[in-house]
Amino acid sequence: MKKFIFLGFLLLLVIAGIFLNYHGVFKKPVIVEKEMGPFYLVYEEHRGAYKNIGPVMDKVYQTLVSEEQIQPTRSMGIYYDNPQTTAEADLKSLGGYLIEDNNLEQLPFLQDKYQVKKIESGQFMVLEFPYQDKFSIIAGTMIAYPAINKYIVEHGYQPRETMEIYDLPNGKIIYLMGL
Repeated sequence: MKKFIFLGFLLLLVIAGIFLNYHGVFKKPVIVEKEMGPFYLVYEEHRGAYKNIGPVMDKVYQTLVSEEQIQPTRSMGIYYDNPQTTAEADLKSLGGYLIEDNNLEQLPFLQDKYQVKKIESGQFMVLEFPYQDKFSIIAGTMIAYPAINKYIVEHGYQPRETMEIYDLPNGKIIYLMGL
């Protein structure tokens, strides 16, 4: 009987390991500094727990698809506050979608109807993490932010807002912090 319990436990560990590896948990986070942008965002503001920004992104998506016939593929969130030092109710963020190059001609019209923000090209601290499903967002957060915070301290940078791009076509989450 003990042998079956041991084998069952071993099988469970193997399955858990495969699951975590699939989601990039064992991947060493690598941060690079590089030029990126510009980015054009259609967004809505959000105040409160960052984990509740999903419905904000969903609303922007539905609006772009149904009213503008734009099929956005890269969602984004900009997170302004440190959740370890800011009360949950006071956390400020933006949730929405990037306007891709093939839709930039619609930008003047979109600016008349929606909140649109341009983030200029610049030097960014960049960390990429694999995106498989919603669990990847949780795993990415737990791996990316400690690595980013360590990098900030090691290089003497000041913490700033962080942008997360959920790039579904390319299967990755991109964490960006301007330098």
